[in-house]
Order: sequence, then structure tokens, then C-alpha cells
Amino acid sequence: MLVRTPEGVSRRLVVTRDDGTKTYISAFVGSNHFDEEQDEAGPQAYLVEVEPGSEPVTPPHFHPRRQFQVVVRGSGRVGKHEVAPGSVHYTDPNSPYGPIVSNSDGLAYFTLRARGTGATHWMPGSKDKMGSRAGRNVIADLGDTPGLVALLELDEDGLAGYSMRLTPGETLRAPTPAGSGGQFHLVLEGSVIQDGGELPPDSVVWVAPNEDAVSITAGTSGAVVMTMQFPVTRSAID
Repeated sequence: MLVRTPEGVSRRLVVTRDDGTKTYISAFVGSNHFDEEQDEAGPQAYLVEVEPGSEPVTPPHFHPRRQFQVVVRGSGRVGKHEVAPGSVHYTDPNSPYGPIVSNSDGLAYFTLRARGTGATHWMPGSKDKMGSRAGRNVIADLGDTPGLVALLELDEDGLAGYSMRLTPGETLRAPTPAGSGGQFHLVLEGSVIQDGGELPPDSVVWVAPNEDAVSITAGTSGAVVMTMQFPVTRSAID
């Protein structure tokens, strides 16, 4: 199990647009450098932060890895879907999505992968690099229901997404990662007790498929935790 908090995370500027709007990327797990097509054997988690501006856009594109994206602050849209904190977006490998549009309040979202990559293929113009037919491209939104809630229903290959809304001091056991490609847990609101301390918002926890399900205990202000469960991969390349 890997645990990462925002403290000490490496943050770098990646884009400055004509209107002065800046975009930053912070590496929590794995790399945050994408100037070459680099692949990683282990998990990858990074935070993308787009400053408030004149609705900057990331054009449609795809990646060669399965990934989740979770909005943590601000608002905007992915394709035609309006997104806000707690919105969860999943794509299979080589599945185009976008554009990503930030509203005037900015947009911050995590990108989470069970296997990391530095490759981004822009559309149109990169169809020859897809390597396979496009797969799933789904979005779900956080509600206000307490307890454990399925946001993406469990698929036969292990894909699933959950939210856990806990009252102060409450403990919930996350779904087992067995039969999946692993899980990322993300603290969206409040805090989570971990080894005598508290994990603040933007903390991420990676749980491998062969590990036990984790028990999550909310801190003094309660907690909202998102669980992103990856499907079982078909090969070493996705």
C-alpha cells in the first residue's frame, strides 16, 4: 500500500496560455513529466491544476493506459458532460475523450493510472496510434448519500467506482481489491485517520489487487473518500 499526501509533492508549471492562465501538474505517485513517451511499471497519480481564466481548453486526446480522472476543485466539462468536485471519469486504453474545459473558477483534477505512461496522443491526427478499438468512456457524479455508494457499478472485469461519505470518527471498509487491477482511494473532503495522524484532502492511497480491503476511519470533521477500482488488464501493455 502506498500513501501520499500533498505535503512535499513536486509541482511544476506545464502551460502558460495567451491570457496568462497557468496549468500546473503535481506528481503524487510516479512521474509528472510528459515530454517523451515513457511508460512505468507501477501506479501513477498526479494532480492537474488550471488557474481561473478565460475557459482554457485541453483538446480531445487519448492515452495507452486505463485511467480515472477525479475533479477535486472548480468546474468545467469533459466533452459535453459538466463536471464538479466528485465527478469521476474513466477511459479504457486508446479511447479518445475531451475536450477538457475549465470554467472561470478554474479546475483541478487527479489523473490516476494503475500503470503509468507519459504518452498523450492528440485528436484528430493520431488514429494510427490507437492500436485497438476505442473502449469505455464513462462519467459519474458524486451525490450526497451517506455511507458506501457505487458510482460506477462493478463490471465483470473489475472496473468500479465508489464514494464513501463518513461522519466524524465513523469507519467503513472499502470493497475488496481482489479480482481487480488495483484501487486508488482519494480523500476529497475532511480527513482520514492513518497511523495516528490524519490524511488531508488530496491524499491518495494505492492498494494492490493482492492486498486486503482497507478500513477507512474519518477524522474530526468527517470525510468524503472516492474509490477508483481498475479492471484486470488483458496484457502487459494496458
